[in-house]
Amino acid sequence: ITLRFVRLPSEASTIAITEDTELAQKAREKCTDLGINNIRVIRQIWRLVQAIEPIVRDYEPEILSQAVHSLVLFGWCRLQPNIAPSEQFVMMRNDYMWIPEEQKSELTPDQKAWTTILDNYGFGSVDEFDKVLSQGVADGFFDPDSVRAVAEKKNALFVSEKAGNSVSEAWETFHHSFDGTEESVSTAIFEAVKQHAKFVTQLNLDGAVRMMKSLGYPLKAEQLIEHYIEVHSENLEVFDLDNYTFADDVRDPQVIAAFNEKANSVPDTRDPLEVFIATSKHGTTRRDRRLLEALSTEELIAIFKRAGSNSRRVVNAALSLAPRNPSESDTLQLRAKAALIEIGRESLLNRIRVKRYGITDAELDAVANSSAE
Repeated sequence: ITLRFVRLPSEASTIAITEDTELAQKAREKCTDLGINNIRVIRQIWRLVQAIEPIVRDYEPEILSQAVHSLVLFGWCRLQPNIAPSEQFVMMRNDYMWIPEEQKSELTPDQKAWTTILDNYGFGSVDEFDKVLSQGVADGFFDPDSVRAVAEKKNALFVSEKAGNSVSEAWETFHHSFDGTEESVSTAIFEAVKQHAKFVTQLNLDGAVRMMKSLGYPLKAEQLIEHYIEVHSENLEVFDLDNYTFADDVRDPQVIAAFNEKANSVPDTRDPLEVFIATSKHGTTRRDRRLLEALSTEELIAIFKRAGSNSRRVVNAALSLAPRNPSESDTLQLRAKAALIEIGRESLLNRIRVKRYGITDAELDAVANSSAE
């Protein structure tokens, strides 16, 4: 009779990982969940977890939790390929997850078993972060820059989601309860919006400001506006209500005035030529309009000449930018046309060129006005 002693995964994990830390406990639990009972393999997996921890420790805890969850699996696949699911199958998890039921019979017996293992382990789709971790396991080390590049994106999603939940919970005290006082409800909303201002939309800020005022706290409303503008000071597009989908629902006059003042407060140092090219592809924002509509005829002449191979695109963008007020007598369109007339008068070649934009012989031969501005 031959007796073969096989350690339980929980026993093997306890022997292989002796540290008494929360991270060690997480690693032990994940190794046990996958049924890994090889002490050498568990120790190598633990080294991977220890290597990733200092790289992601400053992010939200969910980042490290995912790293541990994925690294235990990836490490097992790499170190025990005859027992664990294949690395290729795991990395193609996204494809296999959506196979229709009637096609699952086409999976091999191994693939069916691996699917069950991954399902029971709670391993869903593979994301960018998983791919970087998997590469690190294959290489035997983690590139900090590569890890942080994707971890930061994922971390921002976690932070944004938590911020949204926090603000929503604060509003719950108003919408779904008869408890609390004006002070307690306004304070809850004020603190939540202020703390998570980076992730609060313009519409939600407007709602919070109007709520502060309706409850008798105009100073708090003003403080929220000031704080919001400070937090978003580097992103002027936030204050461009002309291009905000829900601009019509932003109704507080103080919010609107503060946004407009901020949008107009910073000198626009962009190259108008580049702005023309961009608007020809993606349309204009209010900030674009302010820059372009201030251009003189002389400046437009210089821009058209600098445009090179983009000249047709730039000229058409200038000619198609209709004024916001139809009664305006001095518009970008008129100045762009005047610029083309001046260019056309420079040479016979340019005379032929500008006619493509609707400039007529009569306009080119007319006595030049002192200015179209």
